[in-house]
Amino acid sequence: MQSTLTLLLILGFSLYGFCQNTITDSSITCLAHWKKGEKRTFIINQTKSVTDSGRQTTHDVNSYEAVITVIDSTSEGYTLEWQNRPVSEIPGLGGTASGAIASLFLHLRILYRTNPRGKVDTLMNYQDIQRYVDLTLTKLKEMAKDKQAIEQTMKQLNAIFQNRKNVQNLVMRDVALFHSTYGNSYTLSKTVFAEEVPNIFGGEPLPGVVTQYILSLQPREDRVRIGVARKIDQEKAAKAIRKVLQKLSQGSGKPFKEGDLPDRIEISDKYTYDLNLSSGWIKRAYLERTIQLSDLTQVQTFEILAK
Repeated sequence: MQSTLTLLLILGFSLYGFCQNTITDSSITCLAHWKKGEKRTFIINQTKSVTDSGRQTTHDVNSYEAVITVIDSTSEGYTLEWQNRPVSEIPGLGGTASGAIASLFLHLRILYRTNPRGKVDTLMNYQDIQRYVDLTLTKLKEMAKDKQAIEQTMKQLNAIFQNRKNVQNLVMRDVALFHSTYGNSYTLSKTVFAEEVPNIFGGEPLPGVVTQYILSLQPREDRVRIGVARKIDQEKAAKAIRKVLQKLSQGSGKPFKEGDLPDRIEISDKYTYDLNLSSGWIKRAYLERTIQLSDLTQVQTFEILAK
């Protein structure tokens, strides 16, 4: 059960979605100002730590590069290419859920459009991505040493990759983090509002509370730092994952037991964004996600850093 929970927590929810660099003394709205032909390289760093009753059981680190190219820039928006590439040798995956997910992002190429403000609008090469995901999963299955573990992982992954929306939410998670501030307004005072978060597992969106504000605004230095915090409704998050576990357990010979999952799951996110005001390019986007289920705590960090 813990391996299944771990996989679900790795996949998580689509928790992104919260900059026109129109500036006043106390506010800013973020906009992209990208030019056709521009190309930027970013380092993506990810960590995942799991503790059980205060004892660390897992600590994974993963890094790769993303090259973003502005294919087109018009009054209607931008066309961008996002190309991932590894920066070092990939350690043996061993049939683990975390290794399977990490492998999906290496060599990944995403072609997409944004609106004029820089918010993601349309994925243009979905069929290519679907074939890439299928090939990656097949190769993982062939190379895995622990055949029994990889078989279970494949069943869990295939159960989730049932439609286009789920594939996009997972595969485009870095893209979503990078673009999540564009088109949004921020002030020096904290703004608190309710928000519904899309659920990658299907079903009703999850209610959450978002707090956002400007951490630092320095027009003379051409930069701004933005902070965002989000908490998800604990009971409804637990209900959503419980439904997925019930579906995965059907026909497995291991029926799901209600007592295997607490009635509440705590999910909280902390975001920090550093943005260049004149160009609209992100310098750094950082997310720390904490998920707590009873004595089990998972902390994930996602960093996109300009090279």
